[in-house]
Amino acid sequence: SSLVALDQQIGKERWKVDLDAPVGGVMARSSSIAVVPLRPNTYVGIDLEKGERLWRVKRPTPEGITVRGQAAPTIDRNTKRAYLGFSDGALVGIDLLNGATLWTALLGNAADFFADVDTAPVIVDGGKAVIAAGYNTGLFKVDTDTGAILWKQPHTRISGLVQAGAGLLVGVSGDRQVLGIYSENGKI
Repeated sequence: SSLVALDQQIGKERWKVDLDAPVGGVMARSSSIAVVPLRPNTYVGIDLEKGERLWRVKRPTPEGITVRGQAAPTIDRNTKRAYLGFSDGALVGIDLLNGATLWTALLGNAADFFADVDTAPVIVDGGKAVIAAGYNTGLFKVDTDTGAILWKQPHTRISGLVQAGAGLLVGVSGDRQVLGIYSENGKI
């Protein structure tokens, strides 16, 4: 598959980048870099001005399951970082400009099915933390400088998470529930 940039006015192709894999979900972009999730368990950074691949980040792909979740990437434009959720249960903080791994937090339990971090991480506390869900383990608040887990709550099977106002998140659960969650402590 390829990523293609078209002229906004006339639709003429400006550039095309071969991604070497199928697109695995929704991409995110800063002003000049797009982060594209690819199957299986990979993300690439694309320079939108030059139409070139900047970096590629990949994690091991879990075997023995047919559906592997993978989060949409989250970009913090202020710190020039991206947060990537992988199907092996890892949340990875990277440098947006070069793809260098800053830290890895293992959220999901890879020994059980559905360890995926397949919900886009949510930036909270002015960029000092990110909240992400390991589908089979719960909801986590992670320090964006170190990758340290600040708190964990046992809200499993979360498949969607969005900010809903000052200090409040709304989560969607595979148990057919909608949850109002405080970002300060993860309580419902």
